[in-house]
This record gives sequence, C-alpha cells and structure tokens, in this order.
Amino acid sequence: PLYQQIQQAMEEDALFKDPGLTLGRVARAVASNEKYVSLAIRQVTEMKFNDYINMQRIQFAERLILEKQGHISPAKVMEQCGFNSKSTFYTAFKSFTDLTPGQFIRMVKEKKATISIVQG
Repeated sequence: PLYQQIQQAMEEDALFKDPGLTLGRVARAVASNEKYVSLAIRQVTEMKFNDYINMQRIQFAERLILEKQGHISPAKVMEQCGFNSKSTFYTAFKSFTDLTPGQFIRMVKEKKATISIVQG
C-alpha cells in the first residue's frame, strides 16, 4: 500500500531531513500524486502532511539525542532533523513529547528518557 511506500521513503531516504520538503517531492519519491499521498497519510495517521513530517523529524530527534547520550545542543538537533525554524521545532517537539528539547536532553543525560513517540 501507498502508506508503507511513504514510510519506507521516510526511513530509507530520510526525506524529512530536507527543510524544504514538499508534498510534491514525497509524491514523486513514491511515484504517486499529492492527493493520494496526502490521503494515505491522513487515513493511517489522522494527521495532515506537515504534522506527519514533523512527527518523523521529532522521532529522529529523539533517536539522535539518545544516540549522543544527550551530548548535543537543541540547535544542532534542530538542524539535523530538517527544521528551519526554532519555534516550529520547539512547538513540534513539545507537542509530540510533552517536553522541550532541552528537558529531553537533560533527561537523557540523567538516564531517565526513552523514545516517547510510537511509530505509526
């Protein structure tokens, strides 16, 4: 199904890391059109395209922070995840994890954090 192709493109090609990622680019990556990609994402995740991409980015951010054992700045995480706006990064991070990036980093350093987003 189309959603699995989209997920595969996100995981294998890390499309979400592109700060300028568009619905059109994702559609081309999975050889479909924008309408069907948007519909597939919405049907499976109940999210709009931008929210879905932000979820992918925050999942990556959590893994990155855990890999670095908290020894990475929020700005570096933001940059590596594909966000080009600090406010969007902080809002998305807080929305998906109930923590700020700094709080999550501190928890990782204190060995109290785990990945909080369940993969869709």
